[in-house]
Amino acid sequence: MGQILFITKCIERERFLEGAFRQLGHEVFLSDQFLTLHIKRDTVASLTDFFKIIVLSETLTNQEVLLLLKSFKGQSLSIFREVERLPTKKEQQLWTERGINEWLVKDMMLEEIREMLDGYIDSSKERQIFTEEEENEKRSLSSLALNSTQLRFLQILYREHDQIISREKMCELLWERPGNASNLSQLSCLVKLLRKKLNDQGVEGESILTVWGQGYRLSDTFFKQITTEIKI
Repeated sequence: MGQILFITKCIERERFLEGAFRQLGHEVFLSDQFLTLHIKRDTVASLTDFFKIIVLSETLTNQEVLLLLKSFKGQSLSIFREVERLPTKKEQQLWTERGINEWLVKDMMLEEIREMLDGYIDSSKERQIFTEEEENEKRSLSSLALNSTQLRFLQILYREHDQIISREKMCELLWERPGNASNLSQLSCLVKLLRKKLNDQGVEGESILTVWGQGYRLSDTFFKQITTEIKI
């Protein structure tokens, strides 16, 4: 379960997403006063103690979003932007550089929202403890306790670095068959389990990112912690 702060100008407009988040077992706090308080500089300090994800409503202007992103800089927060339709790849890249992690599109299905949130909310109760020396050293991909399919999945994304691999293409590369409904469902389960395995083994942050409507890629956080000596 995660804690989500939803910043909006109209709470009633956000009931659908609020319901979806709650249905998935997350705590949601909607605020139509946060922006006003922030502008008046009356907001309380760090949000990271209370929330893991911040959702910025489509009711906010781009200028207001930029103002909030600047104030969140340096905090360990995942920032989602609610939109009517997915921006162009160029626009997405620009906003990613500004601090947006994911896009919540109005017509997303519950399963898609669940998969997106799973990549950002730590569902495990226990983490492996590492010494300071171990944390400062990159770990080998082959040292992780993964099955062959999970390892292959990471190798494919590692090879492409920051490039996005579509779900259909990933099915072809993993199983040498087209990405039909059955394979795509199997892939979703694989990603969900793999995220938990990486988290349980001490790989911090959002390792596998779901780019809605496009596919998967590895996060910069993952590359800072994991290396590979395998030819891929």
